[in-house]
Amino acid sequence: MNPNEYNDIMNSLVEAKLIDNNDKLIVTENGDYWEKFLFFRSQVRGYYYFTEKRIVFIGGFASTTQLSIQYKDIKKIEKCSVGPFLPFGVMIYVYDENKNKIIKYKLSLQNRNRWITFIENRIKGVNN
Repeated sequence: MNPNEYNDIMNSLVEAKLIDNNDKLIVTENGDYWEKFLFFRSQVRGYYYFTEKRIVFIGGFASTTQLSIQYKDIKKIEKCSVGPFLPFGVMIYVYDENKNKIIKYKLSLQNRNRWITFIENRIKGVNN
């Protein structure tokens, strides 16, 4: 990614209030987010932005689905399937302070083992 692309992405994430000014983008990856809708989950295609402090997802029609998770709030991460049998899922359990409960987020990324390791390392980094 060239410096102009990096700056454009960072500015967009800050303007959308998905990250703060002192965060830094590490890597971008396309993937899906399985958004909970009533009793089902629906697949939303988009991009993941992994920063020093957060996992950010932007996708869907006109980028209407937005998600921002701080690594420090992640309590558990595990493998899961997406659809009936596809082994690309990553389930993240996050403590939501406002709701005072754990919220589950289902991510879908190619090479999920690499991403699980990446996320676990980020969690360790922000908790030390």
